Amino acid sequence: MDFKAHDELVSGLDWGNATPSRVSSEQNRAIIVHNQDLTTEKGKANAVAYMVGIAAYYQNHLPSGMSQLHHWDIRGQRLDTSGQATLSNRMRTALNALGVTAEISIHFYQG
Repeated sequence: MDFKAHDELVSGLDWGNATPSRVSSEQNRAIIVHNQDLTTEKGKANAVAYMVGIAAYYQNHLPSGMSQLHHWDIRGQRLDTSGQATLSNRMRTALNALGVTAEISIHFYQG
């Protein structure tokens, strides 16, 4: 992933309102649910780019100090624990490269 180009793309986009799937006021956390195809390398690359874009955008539009939980609904997809860890690491590497400093949690749900 070309982080510089991605950063320019993300900063130039108007994603509209920052509307997480749910907000936990008790935990000061925005919960964002994703459901994307993670069965191919292209699907995984798209998921990383999308998640990083949303996380960077939300960092600038959610209340100060609010953490983000990115929850991946992967029911019906085969992504073992090792694959989940690899994808999570790719996301964290991209977040760090773009300077996203919000507390980010990444979870996968297979049902």
